[in-house]
Amino acid sequence: MPEVKIRPKTVLLEKYGNMYSTHNSEFLGKLHGIVLQNLSNDNFGVKDLAGKLHLSRSQLHRKVKQLTGSSVSCFIRRTRLQEAEQILLNEQRTISEIAYLVGFGSPSYFNKCFHDYFGLAPGNYKKHHNHMLLHANNADLKKPLQRQVRKTTKKTYYFIILAFIILSLILIAFYMI
Repeated sequence: MPEVKIRPKTVLLEKYGNMYSTHNSEFLGKLHGIVLQNLSNDNFGVKDLAGKLHLSRSQLHRKVKQLTGSSVSCFIRRTRLQEAEQILLNEQRTISEIAYLVGFGSPSYFNKCFHDYFGLAPGNYKKHHNHMLLHANNADLKKPLQRQVRKTTKKTYYFIILAFIILSLILIAFYMI
């Protein structure tokens, strides 16, 4: 009976890694696209996604867990929240409108999920983002001025050090006389 060689997983990944990663990227892209198509449907869940992919719920769960490290429901929620972030920053809509638009049945649950994922409530997130953009734009205008101030500061430090050395030499010479 011929001997069957079992290759370690790392050897297979080195040899066929690009093929698998391309296939996985396509799968994740398809998954993402299906979630986006059903974004406003608050009843869309794991069972529906598995049906559209022609996989069982457990097969889908194993595959998504392997590729992303999270569950399918977390993947769906994360996709919804990322879309909500884009809408929040780029469109003039209320938080409730955004919540329903991205498939959350309750604005309060949307606020909780958004806060858990981004670290700020949606309203505060938008204010913080706009504040950061404003300061980034102002910082670009101030850069030449800041460079000039730094050069002046360095010159001042060099002058102070030089003055201290000269004063020290004068004092040493005075005490030696």
